Amino acid sequence: MKVEIKPSVARGAVTAPPSKSVAHRMLICAGLSEGESVVRNLAFSEDIKATIACLRALGATVQIEGDTAIIKGVDPTKPLGKTVTLPCNESGSTLRFFIPICLLNGEEHILTGSQYLLTRPLSVYEDIARKMDIYFEKSIDSVVVKGKLPSRVYEMPGNVSSQFITGMLFALPFMDGASELRISEPYESQPYVGMTADAMQKIGVMVEDGYLPDEKKYLYRINSGKFHPANVSVEGDYSNAAF
Repeated sequence: MKVEIKPSVARGAVTAPPSKSVAHRMLICAGLSEGESVVRNLAFSEDIKATIACLRALGATVQIEGDTAIIKGVDPTKPLGKTVTLPCNESGSTLRFFIPICLLNGEEHILTGSQYLLTRPLSVYEDIARKMDIYFEKSIDSVVVKGKLPSRVYEMPGNVSSQFITGMLFALPFMDGASELRISEPYESQPYVGMTADAMQKIGVMVEDGYLPDEKKYLYRINSGKFHPANVSVEGDYSNAAF
């Protein structure tokens, strides 16, 4: 058999698949809003299912209709009167996003996951917990936390995963009074943190950012407040569309 290949020009249109990074963020913002939000254009990967399961564990109602989630969120500062277990499965984003959220009402939370997931470093949060006298215990298949993050200036290294910074940004609005997050250089994952700030602003929380040249640190400042319900759509991930 002979196959002849001739030069040609690719033509057509392609719809970029939904961004998983944006979907995580929009679902969590909606889940922390006291009211009904709609998040459209979702692709329900295992990681996204883990985030939805954790929102439900915290008391949020999530109804799935096609590629859309209708979410009635909860106030994470209100005690539930029980130990809550959040099934993170194998999603590193889910685990790191939810740990600070679990430190807003002072009750015990257990975040479970695969043994592979729990081999991933969490030292950034462990350091914060130690300084704040918050209970933090990591085992081969779970992380147990108990305590309440106070309003203050938090400092984090910039050469760690953006997931740690995002997790703290989700928690800051629920603390009493204004809080700050300062990121030291080198700041390696700033675009992903910008994605988080954008998602939060769509849900009604303004994130003030800046730079402290004398300290060579990036600054995020958030006043205390609540997330507001919204109707949003997850944008496409055009890097995946290239394939």
